Amino acid sequence: MPLYAKKKAHRGFNQAEVIARAAFRLLADAGLTAPRFEICAHSLVRTRDTGSQIGLSRRERRKNLHDAFALSDPTPVLQRNILLVDDVYTTGSTASECARVLRRAGSGRVWVATVARTLKVADVPAMTEDLSWQQSRNGHENDKESEEVAIAAQRN
Repeated sequence: MPLYAKKKAHRGFNQAEVIARAAFRLLADAGLTAPRFEICAHSLVRTRDTGSQIGLSRRERRKNLHDAFALSDPTPVLQRNILLVDDVYTTGSTASECARVLRRAGSGRVWVATVARTLKVADVPAMTEDLSWQQSRNGHENDKESEEVAIAAQRN
């Protein structure tokens, strides 16, 4: 997923590109890259600063991202299947908008790979401050590891 140029300059890197290159190296080590895969990190560009998507509804995200991406050169994507790489998948709005741009430019299928998926709070089981349920399930009264896992789950 492309970052807006100013954001990339400020951060110094594009996390999705770092992830894609690391995955590409793993594929290369397994002998699975040439000639099947090619990284085209600069073909798809973000044409404007869309700001943070945090706190926006699905509809607001779609509106915010509409026409925010373009192809600098459509040649590398013509008739090719594309794998978009992103760090976090929230509503899919960014991936959908990028896929729309790629498909209109003549690409084949567009796939998305992400490292993490966010969930709505309503989708995460509620956890009580009292960890007795965890302790009794594990059969341990003072299971430090279970307590840490439960606390970490509460924060996420």
